[in-house]
Amino acid sequence: MKNGDSSADVKPIAHLYKTQDYALARELPKDICIAQPTADTYSMAQE
Repeated sequence: MKNGDSSADVKPIAHLYKTQDYALARELPKDICIAQPTADTYSMAQE
């Protein structure tokens, strides 16, 4: 990791409010919005 969990090279929607985020998501195809997460999107197990 570079600088922690919130670090990223590009944050195209970081400035949006949550309501704007949801409005943007409603414009996406439904299969993207209702897709179940895959194993590679889960956080690493904490011990």
